[in-house]
Amino acid sequence: MQDVTVLRPVERLSLDPVRIAAIYRDFGPGGAETVIARALNEMALLVPPLGRAYDGGDFAEFSRGLARLQRLADRSGLAGLSFAALAVADCATHGDATALAATWDRLTRLIELAMETGAGLRGLSG
Repeated sequence: MQDVTVLRPVERLSLDPVRIAAIYRDFGPGGAETVIARALNEMALLVPPLGRAYDGGDFAEFSRGLARLQRLADRSGLAGLSFAALAVADCATHGDATALAATWDRLTRLIELAMETGAGLRGLSG
């Protein structure tokens, strides 16, 4: 009998400090916190429809939702989440089911992490 290795991925949010500093510069501390909070809330609202599109094989809707998620992440300084959304979209485009499942799982972990640590993104004025 072979041993089975259980993988326990550990994710970290990769931030774009230049983009985050620009948000704080452009909107001020209070406005930047509002911008980031709204983006995180919009991302959270995208997850259920993305999951339904993925589970239902509606890859046109899935791709549209991924594009929106990627733009929100990019504009909010969440570079790693933005990159992960692009990777999922790339796998969906190329029809690689195994890679798609893996990248989708990673993206959902990063979204959860962003939601959990959202308050930690506030106050990052550079």
